[in-house]
Amino acid sequence: MFTLLGSLGIDPPLLLAQVVNFSILLFLLWKFLYHPIMARIEADEALLERVEKQKADLEDEAARFAVAHAAKEAALRRQAESTIHDAEEIAHEIRDRARDEARAEKDAVIAQIRARLTNVSKDHAA
Repeated sequence: MFTLLGSLGIDPPLLLAQVVNFSILLFLLWKFLYHPIMARIEADEALLERVEKQKADLEDEAARFAVAHAAKEAALRRQAESTIHDAEEIAHEIRDRARDEARAEKDAVIAQIRARLTNVSKDHAA
């Protein structure tokens, strides 16, 4: 067999040394490089999962906040519309009352003027 390998240009003791060296290199890489890298990848994946869960939680909270905000805004809008409607009714009542008071005052002034005119015409006639 060695002659067959030798005829192919392969030196068996050198091949054995290369296999041993490669095995040692593979063991060292596996021990000192593969495990730390895999541990780091697993830690990063765990962190990524936590961040994605936090993101989902925050998105859910934002959606709940948006719904609550919309409900509060609608309630405040209804309250504002009700307040405006009440204020408009009060303004109409005040305007009507002021118009009635002005009309009554005008009628009273006209009555006083007519009474004076009647008195003045009686005074001039006498």
